[in-house]
Amino acid sequence: MIRDLRLLSQAASFILSLAVFFGLAPWPRVAAFHSATQFLPALSGVRSLDLPAFWPVLVLLVMLPWLGGRLYCSWYCPVGFLQDAAARVSSGLRLRARASGGRSGLRYLSFGLAWMLLLSGSAAFHFLDHSSSLGRVYGLFGLAWGARVLDAASAHGLVFGLAVLALPLWRPRWFCATLCPTGCLFMLMRGRALFKTRSGPGCAACGACSRACPVRCVEDGKIDESRCVDCLECVPACPTGTLSYSLKWPWQPSGAEPDPAGRRRFLLAAGAVAVGALTGRRLHAGILSFPSGEPRDGIPPGGRASDEFYGRCVACGTCASVCPTKILEQKRASPLAGMGKVRMNYGPAACSYECNACLAVCPSGALAYFPLPVKKRIKIGSSILKKEWCLPIAFEKDCAACHERCPTGAISMVPHKKVRKPELKDDYCIGCGACEAACPVLPEKAIVVRPKRLHTFAFIPRKAQGKASLSDIKAAPDEGFAF
Repeated sequence: MIRDLRLLSQAASFILSLAVFFGLAPWPRVAAFHSATQFLPALSGVRSLDLPAFWPVLVLLVMLPWLGGRLYCSWYCPVGFLQDAAARVSSGLRLRARASGGRSGLRYLSFGLAWMLLLSGSAAFHFLDHSSSLGRVYGLFGLAWGARVLDAASAHGLVFGLAVLALPLWRPRWFCATLCPTGCLFMLMRGRALFKTRSGPGCAACGACSRACPVRCVEDGKIDESRCVDCLECVPACPTGTLSYSLKWPWQPSGAEPDPAGRRRFLLAAGAVAVGALTGRRLHAGILSFPSGEPRDGIPPGGRASDEFYGRCVACGTCASVCPTKILEQKRASPLAGMGKVRMNYGPAACSYECNACLAVCPSGALAYFPLPVKKRIKIGSSILKKEWCLPIAFEKDCAACHERCPTGAISMVPHKKVRKPELKDDYCIGCGACEAACPVLPEKAIVVRPKRLHTFAFIPRKAQGKASLSDIKAAPDEGFAF
């Protein structure tokens, strides 16, 4: 019964993560709830007092290991679900799965590195974070569909996918026991948990608990506390009641025998954490400090400022996956700190005027959520008219492509010799790129967007003049005029 309930809970969280990533979640609040459950990305905003919409969920996740052990890891985490699924496949194939090294120094090194980066204000912790890396695994579907080639972000997703799908065939929950910084924190907090899986006297050494444990952390009624995720599957399997999920107050004596090797393990763990923290500090000050944005590296509405956005983006790719026009893309050839982070690829497409999907799904707060009427006024750039290339101005040919596609009325047509030419009102321009995407001039567009590193607000848009929706605007250079 417990195993079935846990499987349903894990499957529901996994399906929710898929729905949010691929833009299938029906309501923005569903995506906001999911974002709050992505522990490290959601927690990264607390440093600047930028809490997620569902901040009580984040508070619960912080308190849960003290209250009930590692229930998040065993009952909710989508990455845990994938590892458990791989372990079940291993059991079906009758592979000889053995316990992962729960006390490895690599776990504490990863813990110190990731948390130092987070506390330093660097989003580079995403290289080790399970939720951010899972987004890059989902992004591999784009490779299968031929949407893009293998790049650094995809390679990282491929490696992470192997770590959570292939290695657990032989080492159940390998990532949780070896690299996950969130899992390491929850493991340390679980030591003082009120409720958790405990072992008592009277073990019959029947081996039932060992066979039931999916993590291979129970042997003859003894639990390896460093790897137990409180899945509770061993509790009903124990015929003598030696194992139980029970309450114990912190001031009650443990009754456990002194562990002579405990001090040595503690010193090794503390040393690994210190090395990881020092390494994270050095990396944050060096190669992982993101440089100023390139002139054409626009950031989505809600990003507020380039430095802030790139400092908080965890490169999960969720915003790019839900973008209907695909103007958002993950950076490929870029410094290590910018690997996989999102930018706006002006020219081929435009930012949809009637959409704020990317603002609703960002887990780290790199994109702040704004209702659609507010988002429509966020000025992410300014259009620049190149008169030497503009058809009406330079060649006296009729063209109103930019005017027809502008959703805010920032471009009007005024008389010019025998034709009408476009005239820009920058106060109304939001930098969506609709004009650039529609411009038929090649190879260099006659009107382009220059992104703003600090977002502001444009004037209230002029009254609609029969503007078409921008959800399907994509440049088609070989098809002539776009209107």
